[in-house]
Amino acid sequence: MSQVGLAKELGVDCSTIAKYETGDRLPDVVMLCK
Repeated sequence: MSQVGLAKELGVDCSTIAKYETGDRLPDVVMLCK
């Protein structure tokens, strides 16, 4: 989840992260956005 963490640090919104995160990483994105 380092990629998601980095994106969050940079202030990238959840919809943008979702575009790059796919497969079994997607649930991590959903949890991050809540």
